[in-house]
Amino acid sequence: MKKKIHGIIVGDEILSGKRQDKHLHYLAKTLNSKGLSLNKVDYVSDDLRDISETIQKKLNCIVFCFGGIGATPDDCTRQAAAKAHQRKLAQHPEALQLIIDQFGVDADAGGADFNKDQIFIRNAGITQGSDTFNTSEWTVVASADYVYATIGSHSASE
Repeated sequence: MKKKIHGIIVGDEILSGKRQDKHLHYLAKTLNSKGLSLNKVDYVSDDLRDISETIQKKLNCIVFCFGGIGATPDDCTRQAAAKAHQRKLAQHPEALQLIIDQFGVDADAGGADFNKDQIFIRNAGITQGSDTFNTSEWTVVASADYVYATIGSHSASE
């Protein structure tokens, strides 16, 4: 049986209208160009439990998850994905290198002072056991059991 394809768009900014989602259109267009189509899309607030439950309900599907992995304190999609898979969040060395290659950040950025580099470095923390890869559209895609979470979208963000 063919797996269903679902999308999850995360963000209070999108739900409140402060920011316009462009991921859904881009994903649908990309899938369509490959002869595939979305079966369902959920818009979810920046809430750890809501995101985790939404992902968990879709673990038998192919899921593309966008948003909630940035620099604001309410971004918790990475943690929610790990929780949905009942795994820990761990810094992935390949994801870290892809982020450094893309954004030119210092891998040793750290310490008590919060800085821009730490925002990017933090995004290398993904669900333990995930694979990562780089595409022309997305900087890093973390995959765990057919759940694909994008870290840094080139074409669909704004």
